[in-house]
Amino acid sequence: MKPNGSLGKVYGGIEFIYQLLYLNILWFSFMVIGLGLFGIGPSTIALYATIRKTLMNKMGDDRFTFTFYFRTYKENFVRGNVLAIFIMLFGYILLVNYRYASIQPELIFQIISGATIVIAVLACIIISYIFPLYVHYELRMYEYVTKAITLMMGNLVPTLLNAFWIVIIGYLSYRLYPFSLLLAVSGLAYGIMGITYSFFTMNDRMVEEERKNKTS
Repeated sequence: MKPNGSLGKVYGGIEFIYQLLYLNILWFSFMVIGLGLFGIGPSTIALYATIRKTLMNKMGDDRFTFTFYFRTYKENFVRGNVLAIFIMLFGYILLVNYRYASIQPELIFQIISGATIVIAVLACIIISYIFPLYVHYELRMYEYVTKAITLMMGNLVPTLLNAFWIVIIGYLSYRLYPFSLLLAVSGLAYGIMGITYSFFTMNDRMVEEERKNKTS
């Protein structure tokens, strides 16, 4: 039984921090199980799916959380790696392009260098939509990317909120390192999933109401 009043709020805050810590440990652990490179994608999908369940108030105790996380990890191991490898390959291309262009003295290369930074920022925002989309909707693999681009361009509020949250977590992770390693990944994912889940559910209700109005 949870306490009420101020003590209840303190208890809730401690419980929330514990939940973030536990999810962070799960993410790192399952990433290691996948030998690092091949564990990032499926572990990230499992993390977002678990947070989504929590936001839906359908998550039980720690044992249920672990079971759900492990099952989601296994079921999405192949698709998660396809998605992650695509993202990492794109990031690697941007990094190589920037490193080469930034050391060249010509103006055209400086323009390319600046454009690469802009593309990288936009890519981060697009990625902030991809994993929430993956755990909320069943789409073809390429549709997660195209849908994420569409959402970024057509929905200013969640896009700005996602960008703001990424900056906040990035700043806190830098300032509080190495302690930030305990909460950074799960904290980032929880904020992004919370923002996008609210938008998805609102959009789903609007679509459903519109469908009912057309059929009535």
